[in-house]
Amino acid sequence: MTTSLDPLARASARATLGFTLVELVVVLALVAIVAAVTVSRSTDTGLFTQRVAADQLAALWRQAHKRAIAQRGGVVVAVDAGTGTVRFCQDATPGCPTPLSDAGDGGAMRFQAPTGTTLSLSPASPSQWSIDGLGRVVGPSGAYADIVLDVAAAQASLRVWAETGYAEVIWSPR
Repeated sequence: MTTSLDPLARASARATLGFTLVELVVVLALVAIVAAVTVSRSTDTGLFTQRVAADQLAALWRQAHKRAIAQRGGVVVAVDAGTGTVRFCQDATPGCPTPLSDAGDGGAMRFQAPTGTTLSLSPASPSQWSIDGLGRVVGPSGAYADIVLDVAAAQASLRVWAETGYAEVIWSPR
């Protein structure tokens, strides 16, 4: 049997032997960690549900805002924190007897907070706002107002700027 003293020959002979036990254990540990994180995230749908709700509220707000500009005003937004409902109406009549119709299904434009989610206003402001023909929001006391969706794991706020009516979702996981 001949032994080669050439380092390249020895390195190529070692390369054909396969993986070491340590390398296999490290790879299996990494796969187990990734699997554990993936499973724990996929079983908790609360955050996903809240994010979808915040996006739906933002989409309804933007649709009402565009309609107010197109109709030169006359859109009223009524927030009922007690029932977790936001209604988009054509006038300020209590109870919203003439709601805006949803462009998607033709039903009333209305948002209902998901079960387990608290809806509130921050800062405390009137629960009824109107959008004028220039898209400005009349009703909030400051430069902006937040419609807050709150659950134990996170808080999502629809921030509405009074001067422009621009709405943005602010997401705050806990």
